[in-house]
Amino acid sequence: MGDKRWRLLLIRMRLAPICTVAAILAYAGCTGITNPNDIVFPATNVSFKAQVEPYFSLACNATGCHDGSINTAGGVDLTSWAGVRAINVTRANDTGSNLVLVMYAELPHSGQFPANDNQRSGIKQWVREGAQNN
Repeated sequence: MGDKRWRLLLIRMRLAPICTVAAILAYAGCTGITNPNDIVFPATNVSFKAQVEPYFSLACNATGCHDGSINTAGGVDLTSWAGVRAINVTRANDTGSNLVLVMYAELPHSGQFPANDNQRSGIKQWVREGAQNN
């Protein structure tokens, strides 16, 4: 009897990482994008749903850093608009936004993350446009 419980526990432990990878791949399959560097931000009318959220999902959440879990890095949850807005994101002072400062490496960040010039300026533009849930 105890042997069966042990086997079940081992199976569950082996399935957990597989389920996590499957969830990431399912999201990527919906967008067709699996690499954050493939996300291109427009010069204006930046959309949270079309650009910001997919970028954060692939660049910041998939690695487990800002995934909203109990151990999320720095207490910063980038899995939802509300989570992103909970950090200092202000339109009036886009250069003082913690999000923009991290994107431009002007505020410390514990690890490297993929961000090109288009993505940095796109996040900054989204903040300038009011960081809307659009």
